Amino acid sequence: MTKIGVGNGNGGEAYSLGRSVAQSALLSGGIGRADLEPPAAAKKPPCAPRPGADRQGLVLVMDDEEMVRSIAGRMVQACGFDVECASDGAEAIVKLEGARRSGRPFDVVILDLTVKGGMGGEEAIRKIREMDAGIKTVVSSGYSDNPVVSHYRAYGFDACLNKPYTVTALKESLAALLNGAPAEPES
Repeated sequence: MTKIGVGNGNGGEAYSLGRSVAQSALLSGGIGRADLEPPAAAKKPPCAPRPGADRQGLVLVMDDEEMVRSIAGRMVQACGFDVECASDGAEAIVKLEGARRSGRPFDVVILDLTVKGGMGGEEAIRKIREMDAGIKTVVSSGYSDNPVVSHYRAYGFDACLNKPYTVTALKESLAALLNGAPAEPES
């Protein structure tokens, strides 16, 4: 089972995402430690765009685990982006096509590498690149020894987020992708 760490303290909120999360997070006013199941409110995915002038773009999060999608969606929103979610690569592709037709395409797509019983990130990226060679893509996985993670650019991804990842890591990755800066070099 995936555990999601969610912490709250002194007006700051910390999220962490991944398997068996035990993370310290610097909160405004101190250090907090979280290794918790998410509160009941976090179990319902927030994965719908929240319009607003202060939003920085639109991000699609694809993960087969509902709890991970929910927390990842909240993390993306905490970074200042609108978010939509998909449970597998096929659904992500449908959402990408719909967003392009509507005139509001996604700025970044975050794809879980491994999806049980559905299209994972490795297959989805090939189809996505055929549709839109320029879209910014991130592979997300808890399996850091997978060759797709180790050599993500060779597989068509622009960046990699190893689970568990923090809001800070997510925000830095999104900023680098959208500002044209190179992501961290491949190992």
